Amino acid sequence: AEVFCDSVVQMRNEFKVDGIDLDVEDGSSNPALQTHLLKSCREKLGPDFLITYTLPALSCSFEPWLSTLADGHQYLDFINVMTYDMHGAWDGYADHHAALNARPGDPKLNVNYAMNAWAKQGAAKHKLIVGIPFYGRTSVLRNANNHQPGSSAGAEKEGFAGEFTEEKGFLSYFEICQR
Repeated sequence: AEVFCDSVVQMRNEFKVDGIDLDVEDGSSNPALQTHLLKSCREKLGPDFLITYTLPALSCSFEPWLSTLADGHQYLDFINVMTYDMHGAWDGYADHHAALNARPGDPKLNVNYAMNAWAKQGAAKHKLIVGIPFYGRTSVLRNANNHQPGSSAGAEKEGFAGEFTEEKGFLSYFEICQR
């Protein structure tokens, strides 16, 4: 933790950055070590340097992150929640990847549920930030007549790539606007 925080101090001084975001994709990380890291960085960088933490929208178990948030939230300015990619080609059907609210048959994979779940689990509401995707996902439907989002819209694979993103199943916001 000390070496990492010292390198962040060096980066701040050299590049004049005003903050750092710690993106934790895997909840199996050591919560005590993460809390120590947050505390060390806050002490070395001071109150005017932004320290943010990025978490997945939903998790099979909130426990690993909650242990860090319970002790470490005081060192954070914001908690970014990745409220996107909740659905995609990996599901085998076409659906909204960042639905705002629940729909019949899909009560949990939506922004509203995710943000409320983190708040109910103890994350400070005034620090929670919704991640907004400025991109979309595409799929190739098995049957063009079954196109309502959800499990009835069976998809064979990722859809077409964008002209600029060049990634199958992925379009940037401006590519969507051009269509």
